[in-house]
Amino acid sequence: MSTTSASRIILDYIPFTNNDQEKQWHSRGQWPAYWLQWPESSPNAAIYRLKFSLQEKMVVRLHVSGDNKYHLKLDGEQIGIGPELGDVNNYFFETYELSLEPGEHCLSAMVFDFKDTAPFCQMSLKPGFLAAAENVPPELFNTGYATWETAPLYGLEWEKCLCIYPGTKLSASEFSKAPVWQSAQRDTLAASAEIRNECCNERLLRPAPLPQRLYEKQSMIEKLWIFKDSGPQVFCNSKLDEEASWLNALEGHTPITVAPHSCRRVIGRLDDYRCFYPKLHTIDGSGSTITLRYAEGLFSEKNERAPKGNRNEIDNKYFLGYSETFHPAEGENCFFTPWWRGGRYIELTITTQNEPVTIGELELFDTRYPYDSEIELSSSDEQLNSVLPLAVRTLQMCSHDTFMDCPYYEQLMYIGDSRLESLVMMISTHDTRMNEKMLRMFAASAAPDGLLASRYPSQVRQVIPTFSPFWIASLHDYALYRDDKKTVKELIGTVRHIVDAFEQKINTDGLIEFSQGWNFVDWTPNWCKDGRMGIPPDGEYGVSAVVNLLFIYSLRHVAELCEYLDEPHCATHYRQLQKTLMDNVVQHFWNKERGMFADDLKGKYYSEHAQCLALLSGALPKELVEQTGKALFNAEGLADCSIYFSHYYFECCHLLNNSDAFFKRMQLWFDCNNLNLKTLVERPEPSRSDCHAWSSHPYFHVPATLGGIRPADFEFRRVSIRPMPGPLTTLHAEMIHPHGKIIADYKTVDEVHHAKITLPDGIEGEIILPDGVKSLHAGTNEINWRH
Repeated sequence: MSTTSASRIILDYIPFTNNDQEKQWHSRGQWPAYWLQWPESSPNAAIYRLKFSLQEKMVVRLHVSGDNKYHLKLDGEQIGIGPELGDVNNYFFETYELSLEPGEHCLSAMVFDFKDTAPFCQMSLKPGFLAAAENVPPELFNTGYATWETAPLYGLEWEKCLCIYPGTKLSASEFSKAPVWQSAQRDTLAASAEIRNECCNERLLRPAPLPQRLYEKQSMIEKLWIFKDSGPQVFCNSKLDEEASWLNALEGHTPITVAPHSCRRVIGRLDDYRCFYPKLHTIDGSGSTITLRYAEGLFSEKNERAPKGNRNEIDNKYFLGYSETFHPAEGENCFFTPWWRGGRYIELTITTQNEPVTIGELELFDTRYPYDSEIELSSSDEQLNSVLPLAVRTLQMCSHDTFMDCPYYEQLMYIGDSRLESLVMMISTHDTRMNEKMLRMFAASAAPDGLLASRYPSQVRQVIPTFSPFWIASLHDYALYRDDKKTVKELIGTVRHIVDAFEQKINTDGLIEFSQGWNFVDWTPNWCKDGRMGIPPDGEYGVSAVVNLLFIYSLRHVAELCEYLDEPHCATHYRQLQKTLMDNVVQHFWNKERGMFADDLKGKYYSEHAQCLALLSGALPKELVEQTGKALFNAEGLADCSIYFSHYYFECCHLLNNSDAFFKRMQLWFDCNNLNLKTLVERPEPSRSDCHAWSSHPYFHVPATLGGIRPADFEFRRVSIRPMPGPLTTLHAEMIHPHGKIIADYKTVDEVHHAKITLPDGIEGEIILPDGVKSLHAGTNEINWRH
């Protein structure tokens, strides 16, 4: 084969539009390429290939997609995995820039169809493959025109894994058989989503908006335990003294052989929480069975709802988790998975029959969205410092084709989760491609009634009405922290549809009464009894203060967005609606004796959530603000905000300048270090998920709440800083700005606070201090003040 190179690029245009003007309206947007049919005899996987010869060097821009998933190779080297997750009306294709030398070449794609075991996030039409090159005759590369061949692949089966990608069951004797090639047959013409009309049973294509996810081979195993028997429970007193030999083998140095009629169980702890593609190399071993299993941590009981305790410990615990199965064959074999796995532990159980099996390298390819924080945060509090890298790692592990709630259990993008993930990403990197994709995909999920899917992309539609207002908040965040008015304007219609959906639920008392969908708000223990699953009192079949206040909170964002888009009449309407609803909520839920809002009309239940949303709405009558704040921080018997909803609690800490409450609540995060976690949990122990990015929001609050750095206007045109260092004697806080970076250094000596604030060129603002407001100019500002 000749020397070649390939790289992924992101398009900012729609391909193949140059000849649309010559077409009839119903043919515009169609590509000079066809989707290729799935081989009839192929149950779960197929391979497509194009062999071609070049007389001279050529640079080719190739657009590629597949259904469900493809692994693309050029001359035997993998160059991409795709397509990026979307839906049928937003079906993504990747673009590869190929630099081809003269000589013989081969493009090939292994394509997988998960059928009824497909994960919730996989939205598909039917299996197939597509490739199309620009500015060259279609007969050279394009599927349906060039001489593409296809062959079914056997020996590959799937094992359903709840929401995520299925477990792989691979029989090497079947999978390694020589492919029986046949000419690939055309299916439907490819077409661009932006232009195509009169669509029927088509995938509407869009350029993939995100860069290539990382795919880097790395050494990850930090510790091994070897046992001669299998089973879910682990007893370290029975381990074998073979760790060095097995580590040497798995790292690709000296293979190790497992004798006939024997078993080896190898448990490896990874150096960090990882998302990775595994690839296991073996020699011989016909009749053997190798099982790979993955876990975030081992359980104290044979129950995946049990506590995990210290995540570094395995003795007497149970290894429970998703698994893959591999049956080696004679000769050299390689086991792989079409999709990545996540966790901190990997287990190999090798059981031989009449033949020995030789275990070679276990390659682990690190993968995630290429997010790395561009800011530095530090303080005099070591506990706080220790949480920050965990927050970054959690967001990294929950960012792939989309934001996701968790990489182990669901791999789904939820509105409530992604609002917080998006905030963290915006203040810590200039890259907003993931943020914009999140906003657009949820907008694409809107139903005729105006409500968004609670998670998307998802082939199983779930509606959490109480999540749609948080999408509005996310759009508002995006408008504040970034200068992209065009995107905001394109999406404002979705905002109005959400508001209309809630307005339709206003009853004769002028209150929202919602009985549709799953009105989840938070995993508060008091709200998870009797099958309520995080629903506040009367939030499902009744009138809930929390649901009403959540909508009132979102109306603030709606009105401000309308003002930003120069729609003052709409803003006035929404502010009046907000005021009317708040008046009704005060009338029906305010408990004068207790000085706070009840959750229910009977005044039996109370929560931090109701007080938080009332305070953050901006519509609470001034005479009730102080009482509500006191109740939030001091009242007994309130249902507590969990790790997730504590973001809104922290927002109230900022609003009311209460650093004591902030640090007290941070204990939920400080506890993670006591458990040797590498990422942040979904909820306090026992936590289902050890890596849940809605828990990363302290990384936002260190610069935004303790450092006090906030936008004072849309597009971050001005900066407002109100420091709240509390007990910290030093604090270094940074925040990404569209024009650069904001840097704030705080130091307290003998009760005198010193601040050094640096703003980007052209940006001005103010700092709000106990003794008044002072102006800030671009460049360096130095300010001192006393308590």
